[in-house]
Amino acid sequence: MRFPNGIFSLFLIFSFSYAIRDTCPIGCRCEEPTQQVICEGQQVVTLPDRLPSGFEILIVRNSSIRAIEKSSFRKMEKLVQIEFENNPNLGTIEKLAFKGLRKIRLIKFSTCHGLTELPKNAFSGIQNQKGLKIVFENTPIHRIDGQAFRNAQNIRELTVSGQELALSRHCFANINQLLIENTRIPSIAPDAFSGLATIQVIELHACQLGTISARAFANVENLGELKILRNTIGDLDTSEAIMSKAIKTRVEENTLECNCGMKWMTSIEMMTKTEGKVNLTLNQQFAIARGREKGRTLRQLAEQFHVHRSTIGKFLKRWRAQNGQPVK
Repeated sequence: MRFPNGIFSLFLIFSFSYAIRDTCPIGCRCEEPTQQVICEGQQVVTLPDRLPSGFEILIVRNSSIRAIEKSSFRKMEKLVQIEFENNPNLGTIEKLAFKGLRKIRLIKFSTCHGLTELPKNAFSGIQNQKGLKIVFENTPIHRIDGQAFRNAQNIRELTVSGQELALSRHCFANINQLLIENTRIPSIAPDAFSGLATIQVIELHACQLGTISARAFANVENLGELKILRNTIGDLDTSEAIMSKAIKTRVEENTLECNCGMKWMTSIEMMTKTEGKVNLTLNQQFAIARGREKGRTLRQLAEQFHVHRSTIGKFLKRWRAQNGQPVK
């Protein structure tokens, strides 16, 4: 059977285009059992512009890539995982670098020592349909711009472990769960965590913390749990330094470096029972007020905080009289 020349030419062009799309990128190897495309070695200087059909994981390892350019993954919408491992020359993530990704579940950077900053709009434009986890492991992120994650969708978790991290205003906006570990943070300002809404967890773990300012966590709305665990803390500005509106707060196994500026601590009475009187901490006061707003009974609150119902009733009366200000 013979085809007209025009149809035969179109068939050849289509077949050639399909073959190009399903060819493993130069400098990479494609492993079908694991659906991974691995681009490895110093000869790799740019990211591939497309992946063969059916491959969902991209690993870039020991490469000479210097930057992740704008819209680098525009033809890889089906990617679910991207990992950058031991890329010492990688120093820049351009704005909208990950724009258009819809199914991505993990973006991980490990041992990328040249990457020290997350600039404005670096992760903007991610239109994710499911929860995304972003990890920086052994990668010295020093600064996160306040709009690095602007308009990114469904970022479920951000993990940062590096050397020293400066917190900019709104830098964690659009993050659902935040873990910072094994990192030095010179100071946590009152607005460091501003811009966060409906976040499940903020965790600082095994960090070297400088000064935690008054009300450093107080402006976070709808916070589920605040965890400050196994850190070394240089200074707490006031008794309000770890105050928050979190439903649950855990402050455990921290080492606090004593100094003359913290003499205020000698006057703090932490929930002790003396002659029937109970002093509630600031976190407990906010938790009781929020619990009452959500319809919890006096009995339920009393059982939760191990006090008498009359104590809860008297506290709430004073709380309302003071327009929602902490009771001293």
